Amino acid sequence: MSEPNFGAGDVPIELGGEVHVLRPTLAACQQISKMGGGGGPNVVMARLQAMDFDTVCAVIVAGLGKTAKELPELIYKAGVISFTAPCIRFVGIVNNGGRPLDEEDEDKPEDPMESGSA
Repeated sequence: MSEPNFGAGDVPIELGGEVHVLRPTLAACQQISKMGGGGGPNVVMARLQAMDFDTVCAVIVAGLGKTAKELPELIYKAGVISFTAPCIRFVGIVNNGGRPLDEEDEDKPEDPMESGSA
C-alpha cells in the first residue's frame, strides 16, 4: 500500500462562491468517527446518503479543519444535495488513510487471468 500523496485526497467544494478544500487528516478522521457513535463511518455514510443536513455540515467542518458560524447558512443556500457526493467521497478517502479510493487498484498486483497474460 502506498504512502499518502499530499493533496491527492483533497476534495474541492464550492461554498459561498469560493472553492474550499476538504483535507483528509487524522483530526478529520477522528471527528467523523465520533459522529457515527458506535457505528463509525458506516453510520456517517448512511446519514450522508439520506442527505442529513447536520451530518453534511459536520463532515465539511471536519474537512476544513475549522468552524464557521456562517457555514450552515452557506450550505443551505447552495443546497445540501450538492454536497452529499463530495462528502461521501471525502469520508471514504479519510477512512483510506487519506488516499483516494482509486489508488487502491494501482497497488494491487495484476491478475494474470484478467489480463490474458496466462
